[in-house]
Amino acid sequence: MKRTFKILCAAMLALAVVGCENGPIEDGDNNLNGTPEDPTEQEPGAEDPIVGPNDFVLHATLPASRTILNSDNFSVSWEANDELAVFYCPTGTAEYSNNLLFNNDAEATGKFTPNSSITLADGVNYDWYVLLPRRVTSGKAELVTPKGESKEDGYFPIGAAEQNGYGSSTHISKNDIMVGKALNTRNPEIALKHLAVLHKFTVTNNSNVPIIISKLTFNSGDKPIFGTFWIDLTAEEPKLDPAKANGTFTERALTVQNGEELAIGASADFYIVTAPFTLNAGDTFKVKIDTNNGSQTLEKVAPATIEFAAGTYNTAKLEYNYEVEFADHLYYETFNTSMKVSQTTAFDVSQHTGSTLTSNNKGEFVPATITNYNGYKDGLSVYDGNTSAITYSCDGTNACLSKNVATAITHVTGTYVWFRKSTGGYIQVDGIKLHGHQNLVLSYVQNIGNGGAVSASYSVDGGANWTPFTTTNANGTHEFSFSLNEVAETISLRFTEAGSNNVRVDDIKLTWAEAE
Repeated sequence: MKRTFKILCAAMLALAVVGCENGPIEDGDNNLNGTPEDPTEQEPGAEDPIVGPNDFVLHATLPASRTILNSDNFSVSWEANDELAVFYCPTGTAEYSNNLLFNNDAEATGKFTPNSSITLADGVNYDWYVLLPRRVTSGKAELVTPKGESKEDGYFPIGAAEQNGYGSSTHISKNDIMVGKALNTRNPEIALKHLAVLHKFTVTNNSNVPIIISKLTFNSGDKPIFGTFWIDLTAEEPKLDPAKANGTFTERALTVQNGEELAIGASADFYIVTAPFTLNAGDTFKVKIDTNNGSQTLEKVAPATIEFAAGTYNTAKLEYNYEVEFADHLYYETFNTSMKVSQTTAFDVSQHTGSTLTSNNKGEFVPATITNYNGYKDGLSVYDGNTSAITYSCDGTNACLSKNVATAITHVTGTYVWFRKSTGGYIQVDGIKLHGHQNLVLSYVQNIGNGGAVSASYSVDGGANWTPFTTTNANGTHEFSFSLNEVAETISLRFTEAGSNNVRVDDIKLTWAEAE
């Protein structure tokens, strides 16, 4: 037997443009009379006192401990080997059994059998209490009794969550608490119900750059929508009660792992589970959206009372329209911040030989501290603030980072690139995003000694063809304007020693031409 249950929205949180599916709860076929509000009652029957695990069946309908959200209608279905936490006691008593494990059959029909024998006395009916997910720590069931009155009764968390990629909902089953009961019966047929609230937030990227969403943080003001709750399964109406909690919270985050780049105008779905709550007129609900290109907090002041009841499915459409504050350049780097360089005195030829600088000249090196652009601050910055694709490398022999005094580079007092003993050493910067610009200007500062010179060149999209600029041995700032033949995603810059030693390079900047 398979049972589906559509959870449709009874309330809607509008943070921008709101879309909602309103409608009644619809049951599938094979409808059973037993419900948490109207439990099944049956007359006593002759049964063996000890019932084997293969001789007893508990019928349950609605979602399992691992919920599947089908994309077509958001129905939830049982899966094979789902587990229920089950308590039972003679009707009218509080002689509860232990927290028993019941397993769904392999056909996922909602027929559950105990994993061990149970005791049913002749001529006695029983009350049955069911909860999922069945929480176990170190092999021990956390819930000790169905009363949910203390820490010893175990707790059920609804809080921070982690979603794998956009549109995935598999994580919600950890917080999607279901309960049910059947009273005065030897043949329990139990309809489960949700105690929590499911929300889907659809975020549309209406900013001015592609984004990768990394986290959504929800803040309900003074409403305790998250927490660790104890649940009284025997109550007339079991619920998530903030007064019966180990702790409650008004703010928690949904972390997004493996999120892909979301193009301008594209949308992505995110799912979170909360405890039921009500926004009164004037209450504020906030959602902060963190991305690789900044963050934005959206908030809504409720114009009237809005109830988010247990078992409802609510949708909201959010518009991320944070405008990245463009810097006036694509790339800017001074190497004079937070460098791990062992040499702090002036270099001479003897210091450029042997292993003195081994730790500073092998393979890739870490540049200055990366900071977002704000005027001409020290450190690397690209115009949209995304530095994750920038990489630095050197030839591994002749180029390193140094803290020598550079008299020609008067405004730079920290670290810069030093070309060591032989000709041909280079440094290279890869992954600078062009964002559609084709007319560019490159500038850098060099300090030359003993007839040295620097040759700068570029390639696009990681290509092997390098286009050189004019080689010069003059000290000071050098600037070159150039145009790309076609639009490229990224550009690489390379600076090569083209003379003898004693060459320094710093203060590299790539911008677009003012004519654009």
